[in-house]
Amino acid sequence: MFTDVGNYFIWGVIIGIIVAFIGFFGSFKLLQSIQIVFALFLAIGAVLAIVIVNPNWFSIFINLFNIQIPKVA
Repeated sequence: MFTDVGNYFIWGVIIGIIVAFIGFFGSFKLLQSIQIVFALFLAIGAVLAIVIVNPNWFSIFINLFNIQIPKVA
């Protein structure tokens, strides 16, 4: 959405000021709803990333139970 648009530090400060303004002068319900929407976007993005990468599920399942202790040098 903000790809190649300005400095990311400036975008972070602007978004932080907006969130602080909503937190101080708005209702907690509004802030909670916004946070839920962002959490849903994050969850959807994580699932999409897993689908796009398409890992070897069998290898992941086997290595979950293959415990290895690293050797100390």
